[in-house]
Amino acid sequence: MNELIKKTEEYIINLLGQKLAVGMVYHNLDHTQLMVAAVNDLCTEMHLNEWEQEILMVSAWFHDSGYCYTYQGHEAISMTIAGDFLRSMGKKDLFINPVNECIRATQMPQEPKTHFQAIMCDADMRHLALPDFAIHSERLRVEWANVLDKEYSNSDWVRQNLQFLSDHTYFTAHAKKHWEPVKQRNISQLKSWLTDQVQNDFSDGDQSN
Repeated sequence: MNELIKKTEEYIINLLGQKLAVGMVYHNLDHTQLMVAAVNDLCTEMHLNEWEQEILMVSAWFHDSGYCYTYQGHEAISMTIAGDFLRSMGKKDLFINPVNECIRATQMPQEPKTHFQAIMCDADMRHLALPDFAIHSERLRVEWANVLDKEYSNSDWVRQNLQFLSDHTYFTAHAKKHWEPVKQRNISQLKSWLTDQVQNDFSDGDQSN
C-alpha cells in the first residue's frame, strides 16, 4: 500500500475511534471504509494514475472526519483536518487543494465539476446500489434520531428514501452501468413496500368498520 494512504488510514481509524460520538451509527468507520473501497474500484475501472489514486483515496478517508466535531457543515471541518494532516506529512497545496475540492464535492446536493469529484460523489452514494441498502438506510434513520432528534414512521422513512433514490443520479460511466440497475431494484422494493403498506392499512380500516 502507498505509504501516505497507509498513514492516512491509521490516522482516520484512530480519530474516529477516539472522537466520533457513540450515536453516529451511519457516518462512522464502516461507511468510510465502504466509500474507500468504492473509490478504489472506480479508480481501477477508470485506469487512473498513482497520483490521481492517491488524491482520491486520501480524500475518501478524510471526507467524513469532520463529523467528529460537528454534524452540520462537517465538510469544512473535514477539509481543515485533511489539510493539517497532509501538511504535517510534507504535502503542498498542489496536492492538498484537490483533496479539499474532492471533500467539498460530497456536500449535498452533489454537483461534481471534475472526474475526481464525480468519483467521490458516486462512491459516497455506493450504498444506494447495494443489496443490503435497507440496512444502511436504517442506520441513517437511527443516527438522525440519536443526533438530530428526527423521528420517522416506517412509511415516512420509506417515502423519504424513495424520493431520494429517485432524484439521485450517478455520474461516472461505471456507476451508471453497474450500480444504477441495482439502485433501480432497490427503488422497486421501496415502492412494493409502500403498496403493501397501503393495502394493509386499507384492510385494517375495513375491519374496524
